Amino acid sequence: MSTAGEIVELCRYRIPAGERAVRAQRIDGRVAVTDVPVDYPDRVYLVERHVHSYAELQSLADEYALDSQSRGHPAIGSRADASTRRTHAPAVQSPSRAV
Repeated sequence: MSTAGEIVELCRYRIPAGERAVRAQRIDGRVAVTDVPVDYPDRVYLVERHVHSYAELQSLADEYALDSQSRGHPAIGSRADASTRRTHAPAVQSPSRAV
């Protein structure tokens, strides 16, 4: 049987899709860090499964949030959503020359 402690919110960050929170929880003696949506439906990401110290925990949360904000999506996630995928421009064709 596993034991889980209280969920603690470490920080929040905003991306174009909405607000997200970085949270920590002790599970079976180890601290797990997750990234969860706050005000919109989306995936929950496991960021880290074992953090050794409070300083490491806070540093991880702060850096992860800054990285996610600069990317515009959760740093651990992929941009698989079709609405955010980049499309490649068609190849440029040279105009034909009349002789």
